[in-house]
Amino acid sequence: MKLYTMFGQRKQHHEGEFGPEVLLCWDEFTVDENVDGWEEACQETRSKYQESFSAIRVIAVNVDQEVITRLLNEPPEITGDTLVSLPNTEV
Repeated sequence: MKLYTMFGQRKQHHEGEFGPEVLLCWDEFTVDENVDGWEEACQETRSKYQESFSAIRVIAVNVDQEVITRLLNEPPEITGDTLVSLPNTEV
């Protein structure tokens, strides 16, 4: 499955200040069903962010639809460590 993703790069005061951001994302099926809506959403998003972003571009990202479906339908596995005390505090 393709995700048509509009990425943006904020204007920076120094290199590395901000990473790329996702501004808009539609899957290929939704775009195929509503091309005019996709184009309108892209124009609106560009207009909204163009002043504060130095670059905005749509990039098609391929994802494995079977993996996405599995992740959506399987219960999550939650793992982690138990926090006994916070740094610089007494228990």
